[in-house]
Amino acid sequence: MHLLLGSLRCKSTGAGQATAQAARRRGQVPLRALRDHRFCSFSHRKPTHQMTTLQKIAYTELNSRQKENYNFQKVAAHLADYGFNSLRLSDDWQGADFIACHIDGNMFLKVQLKGRLSIDMKYSGKDIYVAFCDQEIWYLYPHDEVRDLLLATGLMTGSKSWDDGGGYSWPYLSVQIKALLQTYAI
Repeated sequence: MHLLLGSLRCKSTGAGQATAQAARRRGQVPLRALRDHRFCSFSHRKPTHQMTTLQKIAYTELNSRQKENYNFQKVAAHLADYGFNSLRLSDDWQGADFIACHIDGNMFLKVQLKGRLSIDMKYSGKDIYVAFCDQEIWYLYPHDEVRDLLLATGLMTGSKSWDDGGGYSWPYLSVQIKALLQTYAI
């Protein structure tokens, strides 16, 4: 099917109607499908605000809210490669920033988006997955499974952050931790 652009005016006057009727006979769909003529007005004029080149942004210059939006878009794109549609939540729901729904209709992941590898007791027992990026590699891991794996290695045990606060995070991943997380890279 083809769309008619430019020559079509969504007015119910003779010339516009004749063009639309002729288009229907040729199997083309005119943009009149909106049925409300007030919203249709197409012309050959160039837009007044035209972006000529796209410029990449510097992630480090974004504020925290912008970084969260940016990270959501990035991880959602990666999850799409695995058949997931990601739905952003306006506020945390059961510890999740977004829900990833698989195309099979049977798998739904509650995902918490982080800026680094993080373990926190407040996510324990909630069936939460955590997503973060390190050196342009995205990781998605089941929180409780990785918590237990890291505790077994002794990497958090004995730290004030974990023992007193119930949380631990790594600003950078060591070679040892990268090896542990390799199966969670997406």
